[in-house]
Amino acid sequence: MNRTPDTNSHDTTSTSDSARPSRSFQSDIEINPVEFIRLLKKNSRLITAIVIGVMVLAAGVMVLTPNRYRSHASILPSGSRDRLSGLMDIAGQFGVGGSASADENSSALYPSILRSDLVRDGILKKRYEITSGGDHRAIELPEYFATDDPTELRSALSKITSVSEDKKLGIIRLAVETTDPQLSQAILSEYLTQLETYLRVKRHSQARENETYLADQRVLRSIELTQAEDSLQQFLKVNRNWNTSSDPQLQTELARLRREAELQAKTYLLLSQQLELARLEVQKDIPIVRVLDEPSLPTKKSGPRRTFTTLLAGCLAFLLVISWLFVRNLWRQGMAGVDDNSDAGGDTDDSSLHYRQSRLLNLLRRPDRSPSSRTDSKQPTEHR
Repeated sequence: MNRTPDTNSHDTTSTSDSARPSRSFQSDIEINPVEFIRLLKKNSRLITAIVIGVMVLAAGVMVLTPNRYRSHASILPSGSRDRLSGLMDIAGQFGVGGSASADENSSALYPSILRSDLVRDGILKKRYEITSGGDHRAIELPEYFATDDPTELRSALSKITSVSEDKKLGIIRLAVETTDPQLSQAILSEYLTQLETYLRVKRHSQARENETYLADQRVLRSIELTQAEDSLQQFLKVNRNWNTSSDPQLQTELARLRREAELQAKTYLLLSQQLELARLEVQKDIPIVRVLDEPSLPTKKSGPRRTFTTLLAGCLAFLLVISWLFVRNLWRQGMAGVDDNSDAGGDTDDSSLHYRQSRLLNLLRRPDRSPSSRTDSKQPTEHR
């Protein structure tokens, strides 16, 4: 009776043999806190030198940086909004519907006006008189920012200016920060002046347009009234006996001229009354800038924060040095593991090659173990 070769045991042996070489390729990188602390103690002088050097450099930069002074001002809300607008604003905050548009007289438009190029250009063109140490000098912002480019000037002015609005109370807060306290106060005062100038002069409201229209119409009606009165006067001079005359044509012409003059007079009187009312509406329609806090003259610097910046630079330098040492330690461990694997890799390759050669020889020495041959060899056995 023929015995079938034990292929399972051979496959198990080959599997275990093939798994052996992979063990040598395991990673040798380990994170040992105790070893890392020893590494920090070993490089303590280097860490201290780098941190102190960075702090000294930051302190030197902070000493050379000039002081900055911030001037503050605040504006009270103005303009009226109906209850429906308030309800729509509340609904808009919760994502229901859209927010109501701001009233043209509302102070909600002030931040946009203050950030506009129209206001900023007016501030940049202004010449500011500063008195420091008994010396009177004039400062122009292009000279202060050291540029003449309009775009760069607007950008530089925006960087030293902050405009914020309290959504709940509607109070607008302005601040300007420069290297001179008087210059900060002067620029902030000019902001308020430019805002008021825009609202009073450059702003075109419906009431102002109505006033302009009525004024033009009254001038035209005045001319027509004068012409009608002159025509009536000329007619009366020519026809002095109009009172005793019985001519119907004369009486008809006289009535027509009188009616025309009376109509022009009533129209002129009505336009005059409406014009006066429109002028009153214009005065009511002009929003008044209600300043709560006038631009302040700063007495203490707002920056730079030299001590905080120096300590922050030292902390960042310390963290960067520690991170660099940590990464370098991991890299060295990784390189050491690669070197060990490369040294052990030659033996593993030789053993695997020897194993493959011996397996090939065994296969050549064995008879054919194809499925058909195994089936044929089993049939006599089963017959027996």
